[in-house]
Amino acid sequence: PGGHIGASVYGTDGSGAAHLHVTGIGYDGSPLDERSAGRGEGPKLFMDGPEVFAFALKVVPTTLNELYALGNTNADSIDLFIFHQANRYMLENLRRKLRIPAERFVVELADVGNTSSNTIPIALQRALASDRIKSGQRLALVGFGVGLSWGAVLIDWR
Repeated sequence: PGGHIGASVYGTDGSGAAHLHVTGIGYDGSPLDERSAGRGEGPKLFMDGPEVFAFALKVVPTTLNELYALGNTNADSIDLFIFHQANRYMLENLRRKLRIPAERFVVELADVGNTSSNTIPIALQRALASDRIKSGQRLALVGFGVGLSWGAVLIDWR
């Protein structure tokens, strides 16, 4: 039998939108027009780093606990954790806070950095290519970021 996608949790808290967003693309009422684009005034990313860091340290543990409850499992049954690859500092703080051993925690951003929504697929592919993922393992994928939003899923790999 093949593997499967198990329990998942997700959410968003729009009250945190001011901490991480893109301006100049219509979302905030400031249209990107030809005049501003010609002057190099286009979309701009804004991030309040300390607020986003605090958000991640709060929401990721809660999200994982919800995931464990829904999946009738616990952290000890997870073979590999693959989080959004925001930055090494945030990942290491989350790993330590959650008491996840380094050998069960994927960090794959040294040569690509934070590629936004692509970080989990890239980290997953690299973990596969380096034989860190084997058939029969249980994975926890955890994303968090813009919005502020979050999501996590259990995968039984085959």
